This record gives sequence, C-alpha cells and structure tokens, in this order.
Amino acid sequence: MEELLYYVVGFSLTIIGMIASVAYWLGRRFALIDRKFESLRNEFREELREVRTELDSKLGGLKAELGSVEKELKAEIGRVEAELKAEISGTKTGLKAELDSVRAGLKAEIDSVKAELGGRLDALREEVRELRGQFARAFEGLRTAVSSSHALILDFLALKGLLDEREAGFVKAEIGRVISMVQLNPITREELEFLKRVVAKDLNEITLEEAERMVEIGKRWWFEDGSEVAYKVYLGGLVIRGYIISKAVREGRKPWLEPPFKRPSGSA
Repeated sequence: MEELLYYVVGFSLTIIGMIASVAYWLGRRFALIDRKFESLRNEFREELREVRTELDSKLGGLKAELGSVEKELKAEIGRVEAELKAEISGTKTGLKAELDSVRAGLKAEIDSVKAELGGRLDALREEVRELRGQFARAFEGLRTAVSSSHALILDFLALKGLLDEREAGFVKAEIGRVISMVQLNPITREELEFLKRVVAKDLNEITLEEAERMVEIGKRWWFEDGSEVAYKVYLGGLVIRGYIISKAVREGRKPWLEPPFKRPSGSA
C-alpha cells in the first residue's frame, strides 16, 4: 500500500515537473512571441508614421498645387470676365451708336415725309378751298339766276295781267301755313311777325310795298340757309306782288310808273 502511495506520489511529482517544464517552456515561448509582436507593432508604427509623414507631405504639396491652380483659375476667370465686360461694353456702345444712327436716319426720313405730306396737304387744302370758293360762287350764281329768272317770269306774267286772285290766294295760304312752324333763326322776331301779319290780311288789302318786303325777307332768308320754307316765302312774295301788278294792269294803270318801282324825283 505504501509502495502504491509512493508510486502515485512519485508519478504525480513527475507529472507536476513535466507540467512545470512545459509551462516554463510555454512561458518563454509566449514571452518570445510577445517580444516579436511588440517588435512588429513598433515596426508597423514606424512604417505607419513614415507613411503618414509621406502622405502629409504629399497632401501639403497637393494643397499648395491646388492653391496655385485655384489662383491661376481665379486670375483666368477675372481676365475672362474683364474681357467679356469690355466686349459687352464695346458691343453696347456700338449698338447704341448704331441705334442712334438708325433713329436719326428714321427721324430725318420721317421729318422729310412730314414736310412733303405737309406741303401736299397744304396744297390740297388750298385746292379744296379754291374748289369750295368756286362751288360757293357757282351755287350763289345759280341761286341768283334761279331767283332772278323766277322774278323775271312772274313780273312778265304780272305785266301781262295773267296772275289772278285764286293763284295769289293759294300762295298766301301756303305761306301762312309754313311760317306757323318757323323758328326765329335766321329771321328776326320782327320779320316773322311782319310775315304773319301780312298773310293774315285779305289778299286785296296787301300793299305792293308789303309784298316787296316779303320778297326781300324771303330772298335773304333763302340765301342764308337755303331752306324750302324760305324759298316758298320768297316765291310767294313774288306771286303776291305779281298779282297786285296784274290787278293794276287790268285796271288800266301802269304800276311800273308808280312807287315803289318809280322813285320820287330828287331821291338818290
């Protein structure tokens, strides 16, 4: 039993010794490995530091190069901007000068056209004025010729004693009808009242002087506005005057030797 115990103890001590030897050996190996790892770590750190230093140096160079490139680009951009501004300014100046030239040319042309058209317009106005004057003179002559011819015809019929009371009465009634609607302009209130007073009389009570004034009022009125009413008054006055003359002729008198046809001696 003791032998077995000794054997076990001895074997255990042997095992313990082997374990201690292995542990010592492993400890030394781990220490060596640690030293190698530390050496590798130091080498890696050194290489990393060198790489970082090299990268920093390269980055510094790149920054400097980029700064130089940036300065060059800024300078180039400034130069291009200056050139563009100068070119734009020159273009503006050229366009303004060209526009001013075109404007001046157009203004001169427009002024020339205005002057030409103004001359033509003045000439046309003068022609129109002359035509109006000619037309007015022709119309005035025609109106005078018509009134004179009517007066001459009625005077001729009157001197022949061909105008009777029925015709003169019809004309007097027509004058009374038309002047009832007449306004004062262009005849005066006194002239209108005179016409109304005369046509209100009996035909045989109207004097030659009143008939003559009817003719004068109607003629002036017709010459001023050319209205139909004015012409009827004028023509009616001629008919009434013609009737009075015809009546005198039929009575054997010579009215052309009596007033108002014959002026008193010594009158102007």
